[in-house]
Amino acid sequence: MTSLEKIKLVIIGIVIVISVSSASLFVKLTSSAPSVVGFWRLFITLLILGSYYNFKEPEIWRKIYRLSKKILYLSFLSGFFLALHFYTWIWSLRLTPVYVGTTLVDLYPLFATLMAIFFLNEYPSKKVVLGVFLGIFGIILIGVSQGINEIEISRNMIIGSLLAIFGGFSAGVYVVIGRYVRTRIDSLAIYVIPVYVSTTLTLLFLSYIDQQNILMIRYEEIPWLILLAVGPMIGGHTMLNYILRFVKASIASLLIILEPVGAAILAFIFLGEKVPLIGVFGMIMAVSGVMIASLERE
Repeated sequence: MTSLEKIKLVIIGIVIVISVSSASLFVKLTSSAPSVVGFWRLFITLLILGSYYNFKEPEIWRKIYRLSKKILYLSFLSGFFLALHFYTWIWSLRLTPVYVGTTLVDLYPLFATLMAIFFLNEYPSKKVVLGVFLGIFGIILIGVSQGINEIEISRNMIIGSLLAIFGGFSAGVYVVIGRYVRTRIDSLAIYVIPVYVSTTLTLLFLSYIDQQNILMIRYEEIPWLILLAVGPMIGGHTMLNYILRFVKASIASLLIILEPVGAAILAFIFLGEKVPLIGVFGMIMAVSGVMIASLERE
């Protein structure tokens, strides 16, 4: 990998962190059911990406049709787990404070690292292992600094926390499958479009199970749904799937550890929320963990 390519990946990594950091803020500004919010987030993303690739690369649909059954099925499976990630994570935000749900769901680099060992035979270096644990400990400190140790333990809190952890596990599966498929196909679009179609259909089915009408959304929610599609989905998840072709799942997923850091900074800028000293220390640890892991040569 050339120096220019490394710089490109670093810039994309920064875009990913900024994009995903805004997700919890936008989700909190909506009030529709998790399956409905997730559906429109993915449907709008598909409209944007589908229109773009239809103009830029009209033969993309033919290429998708010609994918091997194994790759296509894995892409659909990846989309299914992405849908579960969104569904359980958004539900957790309805039941717990943002910092609780975000802290627990962002444990997924740990899941991704372990699954990559068993399913991809990708053994992380000592630097990556140290980076993962430093990063996870850092986001736990960020959660503690915002009052996680003072909250009232209730039924909703327990259910919301379990949903967030399962959301992290689902995200780990999604990343590991993405790493496997992206090392076998060059085109980003050929992978993400089937994934997002699967995610959209799964969330549509979950809306039906929840007896939610996807058309019953408030007009004031539409801007936030569009921002969820443009920012966290296209700038975040789509770019994450791009770099999965070049870096191991354990390293790519580590970028998400910086989500609470970015969210805290955005909250300070736009909401004036100050971060306690222990939270600043946690942010430093999280950033340090990512920097240490990034030193591994691919």
